[in-house]
Amino acid sequence: MTTIITALHAEAAPIIEKYNLQKVSDHPFPYYTSDTLTLLISGMGPLNSAVAVTWYLSTQTKPEKLVNIGICASRQKEVKPGTCYHVRKIIDAPGGKVWHLPQKALHLPQASVTTYAAPQKNISTKTELIDMESSGFYTAATKFLPKETIALFKIVSDHGTTEIPASEFVHELINRNLPRIEDLI
Repeated sequence: MTTIITALHAEAAPIIEKYNLQKVSDHPFPYYTSDTLTLLISGMGPLNSAVAVTWYLSTQTKPEKLVNIGICASRQKEVKPGTCYHVRKIIDAPGGKVWHLPQKALHLPQASVTTYAAPQKNISTKTELIDMESSGFYTAATKFLPKETIALFKIVSDHGTTEIPASEFVHELINRNLPRIEDLI
């Protein structure tokens, strides 16, 4: 069984549709499942992501794989929205903690991500990507699971803005990249 954690319903919707996931509950988090896949929507931010992962892994059967899929910003203007990355390094912006994830031979480009608690307009980090969930997700996940069973995939939605992208746009970005990551989840 694989479990996917997303922050937004717009990130989850294409996965729910493609795998015909059925809603199990809304409390404490929207939670969907099938025979082979479970999906949880955590809400935005590292704290929400950490709480969702902790709740799930402490109350449900531990999955074979735990995957975070979500949108992010790219600090590099030449990177087009829709570019999908496998995360290899996470930096927590407020605390400066760094995690190096196990390297995998994947067909996706790899990148580093810095996690902030709020959207960032002026990106000053040296990592390629910024997001709002990776450090919370990974911190909680590694308390319960071996690092080799955890993966993060980030899809560029913008180059730094304080506005959340439109749901339809996010849905399209995730949907377009599902074929690239589904064999990994």
